[in-house]
Amino acid sequence: MSKSILVCVLAILLSWPAVSIVQAQALKGVFTTTTIPLKTTFNLEPHAGNPAFWSGARQLIGDIDGNGVIDLLFLKQSGDGKAFLVYSPNAPTQRYNQTFDLANVGGSVAGAVFAGLSGQGEAPFGFAGSPAGDFNGDGIDDFVLGMLGIDDNGADAGHGYVIYGKSGAARLSGSYSLVNVGTSGLPGVRFVGFEFDAFAGNDFSPAGDMNGDGVNDLWLGSFAANHPDRQSGQDDSGFFYLIYGKTGMAAWTGTHVLPDGTCGTGGIVTFVGAAEGDAAGCSLSGRVDVDGDGKNDLLVGADARWGIGAGQAYLIYGDGQNHSGKVFDLIDYTDRCAAMAPAVLDAARFDAIGTVDDAGRSVAIVGDANGDQNDTPDLLIGAWKANPKGFPLPGGEAYLIYGQGGMNRYEGDKDLATWALRFHPPSQVFDSKVRPRGTRLASVSGLQEM
Repeated sequence: MSKSILVCVLAILLSWPAVSIVQAQALKGVFTTTTIPLKTTFNLEPHAGNPAFWSGARQLIGDIDGNGVIDLLFLKQSGDGKAFLVYSPNAPTQRYNQTFDLANVGGSVAGAVFAGLSGQGEAPFGFAGSPAGDFNGDGIDDFVLGMLGIDDNGADAGHGYVIYGKSGAARLSGSYSLVNVGTSGLPGVRFVGFEFDAFAGNDFSPAGDMNGDGVNDLWLGSFAANHPDRQSGQDDSGFFYLIYGKTGMAAWTGTHVLPDGTCGTGGIVTFVGAAEGDAAGCSLSGRVDVDGDGKNDLLVGADARWGIGAGQAYLIYGDGQNHSGKVFDLIDYTDRCAAMAPAVLDAARFDAIGTVDDAGRSVAIVGDANGDQNDTPDLLIGAWKANPKGFPLPGGEAYLIYGQGGMNRYEGDKDLATWALRFHPPSQVFDSKVRPRGTRLASVSGLQEM
């Protein structure tokens, strides 16, 4: 059994203006950024010396060029934004104890640069980037990027771009504009939010094969979209979507507007938030079988940032069925499209402890952290406004929920105070400008044992 989040196999160290990647190894003792062995450093493209415009090494993005080694994605949020895809060399001697400048990506540094869309809203690129698995069934991994501020279909409707990986001489290289996604110039597909302020593309997660057709699927968030029954105002209950992968001539391409809650959109399953202001889909973590039934599940946050602010997270169990065109409401997990005998999904909800916690702001399925006999993946849920220690400003809290499978799997509504192991900062320190420094749990993530 692997204690996944307790075994440190990879370190990503952000030390402006550089990011360091450390080879998986057993490290003991205290290291500085200059003394860690087998380290590769990437010098970040500067932006007025401000590291806040970088998301750092956001993702191990998959094998995008088909050479058998996992590649890296760096995201820059400033201006129109940029994404840097960096290919990992085959030979370890070329991979470690090297320094690369991201300004050279697409040239002397193998990879590709993707630029944002000029003149279409504020375009805060870099809010989201994720592996997509092999979404078009060609045997090569793909990846997805999100831009929330794009105004194509109303102000801040948002976009999600799936970019297809290529191998050999055809692999992606040089510089690209995301305007061309879905064309012969940049193979892939663009998904557009259905209304203004939908913020489509705020988060993604690979889903694995959810409908049993042998092709990887994708989860996509649109956390400020309005509920189908309340689209005349600013409802902000939030949407998220399961988009089924397709192969060959049927593979996704071009531009597609995401469903607005209307039934029957082929190839896409829609999920809508339970209550006004819920922000369902603000965080997504899938591609893992949590309950041990052989089908992948999803952990999704609804942090209620637009509403009362308590928040919750939902664990939605996959059933291996094709639900294309259906619309499920998180109120009761029932398909809104069927007049008789509607499909109902099995699920559990984990509720915040405090009234303004924003629980679910970040979520992660992390593998078997406690090494129990169940050998089931465990769950992490972040609540960045929680303040259990009574600090002058919220310190945040993280919740570890041990997985349970079979007849013992989680069902119904659960209180995080009862069902979770809690983590929070021990103290809070302020700098000269009265800002808390290093004392807030802002997000959660997990490492699988590699």
